[in-house]
Amino acid sequence: MKKDIVYKLIIGLLLGINLLQMGTFMFNPKPPQQDEFQDLAIEILNLTTAQQQTFLDFAHEHRNKMVNLYKKESGLVTQYFETPSDTLLSIISKIEMEKIQATEQHFLDIKSMLDTNQVSEFARFKKEALNSILEKNSASGPPRD
Repeated sequence: MKKDIVYKLIIGLLLGINLLQMGTFMFNPKPPQQDEFQDLAIEILNLTTAQQQTFLDFAHEHRNKMVNLYKKESGLVTQYFETPSDTLLSIISKIEMEKIQATEQHFLDIKSMLDTNQVSEFARFKKEALNSILEKNSASGPPRD
């Protein structure tokens, strides 16, 4: 019984932090990091012109998916704080899992378009991308559409 209370408190705390991040994001201008990172990614991977367009298409598709997941999650978090329930917490956790899986699939899509000589730089690209994503999320919250 005590474990349930501890877990609920931890999840509540994490959700509170997430709401604070979302609130902070609303009052901060959108950082220009994404376009800068896309340019860096193209450079790191040494993409051809055709690959650049495919890469940008993948990035646009991934961004739209993430924005939709953030919107969905935001509504559920608001709902949770109005009427807390284990069901809502479970759904919110599943959305977090979807965001992580969508990002991993995005990386796999990018890797699939690379030539054999470009694959050697993929690990560096992925590391830089994750650093950029984590820095951006901690500094400004979820992406806007």
